[in-house]
Amino acid sequence: MGAFVEASGGGIGSVADRLAAICLGIALTVLAAARLGGLDPVLDLASLAVPPAAVVSALCAIRLLARTRSATGKLICGLCLVPGVVVWEPGLNPASCRPSLRVAWINAHNPATARPIADWIEREAPQIVGVAEVDRNALALRAYLARRYPYRQSCLVNDHCSTLLYAARRPRDAQGLARGDPENRKALSAVRMTFAGRTPASAVTVLAVHLSRPFPLRRQRRELAELETALSLSGDTIVMGDFNMPPRMQALRAFAARNGLRVVPAGGPTWPTRLGGVKIGGLWQIDQLLLGPGWRVAGVRRSPDLGSDHRGYVADLCRVAENGAGTGSDPE
Repeated sequence: MGAFVEASGGGIGSVADRLAAICLGIALTVLAAARLGGLDPVLDLASLAVPPAAVVSALCAIRLLARTRSATGKLICGLCLVPGVVVWEPGLNPASCRPSLRVAWINAHNPATARPIADWIEREAPQIVGVAEVDRNALALRAYLARRYPYRQSCLVNDHCSTLLYAARRPRDAQGLARGDPENRKALSAVRMTFAGRTPASAVTVLAVHLSRPFPLRRQRRELAELETALSLSGDTIVMGDFNMPPRMQALRAFAARNGLRVVPAGGPTWPTRLGGVKIGGLWQIDQLLLGPGWRVAGVRRSPDLGSDHRGYVADLCRVAENGAGTGSDPE
């Protein structure tokens, strides 16, 4: 700390520099824990604090860099700038291609949001819609989706599940993947539809997923392992859902890497839309879009505030031809 706080002046300045050094140490600890999140779920939770920790570490390092006199102190402060910079990731770089499929996802949460959500879906006109927390009391929203999309699959056979997939086209097959009691967050809540392609190898598999909250700590990882058994290794897989974890969490990254998927930026934070009754637009992206290598993204955009505590997203997707170029051919 001595190298950090060696500065011109003293008194108040020295106290401020020591406080900056302490904050820098805490922020760097959070960033290091997030990088080691694959080792333990407790460490992985640090990913939730990565954005503010990166800002704090950068600001504190810059202040101390400007204040310290010694070459050693400047070197240390300069090195402390690096972790706060490298955690920032580039946003989506849209592909120049003609979309062949539009999908939408939203955790509806509140049955009272039926009209805004229905209007949003009507405007965007996706071919496939995944929803979560649309329970059996959400009659108006279920009725709209049933009129708009003739094909539906719930994550449980008896339909007592609020995670569903709706499609405008007939799937080749559909299956609820939930077991146990998903509505009480004690089991995986997921559903799968498979759509025939022009050849057997070009079938498209779409999944809608709703994972538990991060507590108990190991439950999400167990659910991801269970979901993994339902995934096809085909490059044409699309996974939408409320994962209750941000893209930086190592559990999500490892899951995506094992299954040949990539996590797509959803256009910004999706949760929570409100804090203490005040509209804030979102702090974390916990609603994810994961794509196999058979897809490119022409664009992703978040929904407006539709009354839920989540914002949804719409994605325009292009199939990838064998030569790697985007194609507008229909998934069917």
